[in-house]
Amino acid sequence: MTTTTPLTKKQPTFFHATTSMDGHRSLVKIGKIDENVLAHLASIPGAEVKITYTLEVTVPSGIPDNTLRTVNENAKSLKVDTHGFE
Repeated sequence: MTTTTPLTKKQPTFFHATTSMDGHRSLVKIGKIDENVLAHLASIPGAEVKITYTLEVTVPSGIPDNTLRTVNENAKSLKVDTHGFE
């Protein structure tokens, strides 16, 4: 009699997601993603979580000097990895 060993299914080991959001509702959406997606994955023993936050802001009329200074200072004090204006 021949017996066969069932093949074990290899489980996925990596999850990624990208989303766009309105700047006025971003905290609500981030909170929902955190609660409904990230929390489930982060609770797995050994899970390593990396979150990258990207901002893109366009101001057709130009960004005022006082805002440039404030944003630069705040980004530096918050230790934002990269930031800049064009």
